[in-house]
Amino acid sequence: MKTSDLFVRALEKEGVKMGSCKKILRRYET
Repeated sequence: MKTSDLFVRALEKEGVKMGSCKKILRRYET
């Protein structure tokens, strides 16, 4: 596996935890 793939998977796991925060950030970005 590529290191980038592991990194992306790690970000996805964090994304689940920070999902609500990402939604809030999207509101400000739009």
